[in-house]
Amino acid sequence: MKKLVSESVAEFKEKQLLNEGIFGKALDTLKNLFRKVGKFFFGLINGEPDAGAIVPVNIGIMDKGNMISDAISYIPNKSDLELEPGLASLTADKAIAKRGPETVKESLEAIYEAVVALEHPDKNVPNVDKKSLFRWIRMAINNPKERPLMIWGAPGIGKTQIVKVVLKNMEGKRRLIDVQTSKMAPDDWALPAIYKTSEGDMAAIDLPKSWLPVYKPSTDPKVDAARNDAANEGDGGVIFFDELSRAAPSVQNTCLKIMDEKIIGDQKLGSKWTVIAASNRTDDDPDSDISFGKALGNRFSQINYVPDFKSWKEWAIDKIDPRILDFLEFNQEYFYNMSDDAEQSIFASPRSWDEASVKLGMLMKDAEQYGERITNKEITEVIGANVGMDIATEFNTFLRILDSFKKEDIRMVLENPDKAPLPKKAGSGYDQAQANAILSLVISSTRGRDLTPDEFTNFNKYLVRLDNASLATRGLKLMTEVHPVIHEELGEVEGRDKFKEGVDLFIEKYKDIF
Repeated sequence: MKKLVSESVAEFKEKQLLNEGIFGKALDTLKNLFRKVGKFFFGLINGEPDAGAIVPVNIGIMDKGNMISDAISYIPNKSDLELEPGLASLTADKAIAKRGPETVKESLEAIYEAVVALEHPDKNVPNVDKKSLFRWIRMAINNPKERPLMIWGAPGIGKTQIVKVVLKNMEGKRRLIDVQTSKMAPDDWALPAIYKTSEGDMAAIDLPKSWLPVYKPSTDPKVDAARNDAANEGDGGVIFFDELSRAAPSVQNTCLKIMDEKIIGDQKLGSKWTVIAASNRTDDDPDSDISFGKALGNRFSQINYVPDFKSWKEWAIDKIDPRILDFLEFNQEYFYNMSDDAEQSIFASPRSWDEASVKLGMLMKDAEQYGERITNKEITEVIGANVGMDIATEFNTFLRILDSFKKEDIRMVLENPDKAPLPKKAGSGYDQAQANAILSLVISSTRGRDLTPDEFTNFNKYLVRLDNASLATRGLKLMTEVHPVIHEELGEVEGRDKFKEGVDLFIEKYKDIF
């Protein structure tokens, strides 16, 4: 799939399974949202769409007449054709006739780029979201005698950071010992020591390093209790085995003893210490010849963490530059974009966006300290150094568009939508980047405060003026994410109809689509 350019036109015409399930997956997401909202999506609530309806999920592809834009080379898959037979006119033959083989090949390669999936390749390993991961970690910490936890996940998604956050928010004072197992050797755990036995003989034993919270058991229960308390150092904590699947077999064997028997050498782990391990999946590190064997894997409860932008955003507010959040809110495909290209050393991930925000702050502080002006080139470089230059260029474009709007213009959307500026035209629609920027500014301006019914009604009047179902649907979806109370005030419950007027305006305008 990676090298579609090398395939003949005949070969990739046969492979119309492009963007497998694009409508199916997006449909499930939107159906869940609009079930809560109530009336928006009545054509889909009970199953298949109404005849002739097309789901406005492929933003920027479908135009007002439910046709593919001339600027897009798009080939439907079988699932798409089942949902909307009219898409049959967009077969590879038609696309090639309209666009030319080389252009279509380039478009296919771009769409079909092999992006690393966040799900675990082993279907037996459950994929969990952030909320569930927090619960798993808390359960492991509160039950240190039970089977330890293994957290799988793609690179850069912040597995270690999440364990730290959970520990910080739990009652008591627990420590985290972060063990980078892939960089360790057996003598990092213990050193051989010689001692004299009670019979006067000399014997050798592995003496654990001082960083390990262990104690040497005795024959006296009271002495052992005191030593155990000392090893626990109060409430104990977590020994976090990071990158365990990449550790050398000799190091993994040492870890087995700690996990199974809570011992190392002749010393015992404090009773309040929990073992949690984490690692990238095997496919994330194809050059490694070290495997996570069944003997090791059977010692763990295994889960795979799949981050999503919404959960990350909840954490990121007040921590990440708000311009980055605004950009990602309308460009969530850039939230995580690691591919299986061996030459790609920089990619977007929760960790790299965090670092990009830090570096952007450093750039601003440096410019202020030395009285210098920040250039667009410098912003692109500082973002690109962390998430890649392609995304950084898009981010810079987004910022420049944001700067082109006055606060008064944005306020007009919520106060006087009939006179508020519309995005500039591009072809038969709007300039997508500018349209996203306007909606982003409007929605961001309401963060951290209550949205009034009049503001919501005016916002929907503006969405009606846009006369673009795809863009309007996206804007409304994001506004309801920022203000979830909207779901509860649609008039479906007597006396709770604060936002009904705005919703009714939206439905009346776009009812033919939905």
